Amino acid sequence: MTKPSTKPSTTPFGQDIGVASAAGRRILLALLAKDQLDFPEWLTLTTVNNEGPRSRDALEARLTGGLLLEDADAIARLESRGALREESGAIELTGAGQALYDRLALAVRDIGGQLLDGVSPDDVATTRRVLRTYTERAAARAELG
Repeated sequence: MTKPSTKPSTTPFGQDIGVASAAGRRILLALLAKDQLDFPEWLTLTTVNNEGPRSRDALEARLTGGLLLEDADAIARLESRGALREESGAIELTGAGQALYDRLALAVRDIGGQLLDGVSPDDVATTRRVLRTYTERAAARAELG
C-alpha cells in the first residue's frame, strides 16, 4: 500500500469522489455481469431487500426519484427472470431473488472489506459522515438549479 501524501491536494473534492466512485463501480459491474445483471437491476434488488416490498408505483418513484435512475424498467426485467414478483399489490423478492441478492451482497461486502483493509474504522466513519454531508448539500443545491 502506498503511503498517503501529506501535501494538500489541489484536486476538487468532487473529482476525488467521482474517481473513487468510478473505480468501485467498475468492480461492481464486473461482479454483476457474471449474473447478467446491470446496475439498475442491482439497485432495484437492493432497494426491495433493504426497504421491503412496496407497490409498483412506489418502487418506481423510489428508483427514479431518490436513486436517480432514468426509468424503472429493471423491475420488469427482474420479474421476467424470476427474481421479483408482485404479491398482493406489492413488489417483493422471490426465493431465487433473495438468494441472488444475498450472494451478491456478500461478495460486495467482501470486496469492500478488501479495499478498506488497513484503513482505521475511525477514518471510515469520518469518510461516511463527510460523504453524507456532501451528498445532502449537493442534492439541496441541485434543487436550487
